[in-house]
Amino acid sequence: MGFSLEIPLLGPVRLDEDELRFTPLPKLTGMSGGGFWKANVYPKPEEWTANRFKLAAIHTTNTLKNCDSINNEWYYFLREVRVGHHLALIACDYSVLRNEIVDEWPILNSRDFNK
Repeated sequence: MGFSLEIPLLGPVRLDEDELRFTPLPKLTGMSGGGFWKANVYPKPEEWTANRFKLAAIHTTNTLKNCDSINNEWYYFLREVRVGHHLALIACDYSVLRNEIVDEWPILNSRDFNK
């Protein structure tokens, strides 16, 4: 249904092709309900075009936590709910859309929408 990520607060950020610098991440407040996108182009920024990005999940929550098990550093903990879960709920409740949703995302065809 979902997945979580832990991102170092002082994370590596690629500023150009040759330089990887550690820099603080911005505050992640206000992200809830926003999209979590998958690009499949790292590390080739020249391939970052809109048609390469796919919506993978919806961001639900994040919190700052100290992670003793990972170098005792501060991390952002992010929780995402996969888009497929949302689409399955829509397909379950709106049978008129079910065929179109399953045609576009065949993996959802394994769901039992009659429950």
